[in-house]
Amino acid sequence: MASVTVQKWGTAAACRGQCVHVYREGKNYANPDIDRTKSACVWVMDDVKTCQKNIRETIAKIDKMRPPKRIKRDRKTVVELCVPAPREGTSQKDALRFFQAVYDELGATGHHVCGGAVHGDEVHDYIDPDDKRIHRSRLHMHVLLVPETDRGVNMKSWLTKSRFRELNALCDRVCERELGHPYQDGSGRRSRGTVEALKEKSGAEMINQHVLSGSILYLLKNVRKYTISTK
Repeated sequence: MASVTVQKWGTAAACRGQCVHVYREGKNYANPDIDRTKSACVWVMDDVKTCQKNIRETIAKIDKMRPPKRIKRDRKTVVELCVPAPREGTSQKDALRFFQAVYDELGATGHHVCGGAVHGDEVHDYIDPDDKRIHRSRLHMHVLLVPETDRGVNMKSWLTKSRFRELNALCDRVCERELGHPYQDGSGRRSRGTVEALKEKSGAEMINQHVLSGSILYLLKNVRKYTISTK
């Protein structure tokens, strides 16, 4: 089931490594699923420098209006949303239409959206750890925003269970309007965490299936040898 996931970043980490990752401005990536030949399949909402500028200026503006009592060294000031396409098999055209509408809706509903990009260069086949079947991964959008509450830039008070419900409800509303069906399929399946966590589970399942296939092949070979030797 499609569901929005969230990662938290400090200002420096967001403006350096994560912006570079989201906007594909780096030279090398640890993610093996990124296909550098598909750079045309990365759609950015603006440019990386504009995003970095928006992040810093938005935080400074909010801090001036609602000064924090104290600033911790590990203060988290940037939210990264990962929004997958609504359903497996959603066309590129429909997915991009949905992503743009969600991006616009986030800004229209008062969220401090600073930038984002849609990644189509990571599409790959994987084994679902639940049904053990091969699936094709979906296009997904990353959105960087600054979390503001009545306590200023405050991740703890912003990132609540009700916030997750709000974000998924927003995607649901947009999906119904743009594509004519709900974002979530009503199956009630809980989110399995971040894309990275799902990849780890999928990788483990692929290893298990490879080992199982190897074991079966070994048994078949040895049964064949045993059969031949007893004739």
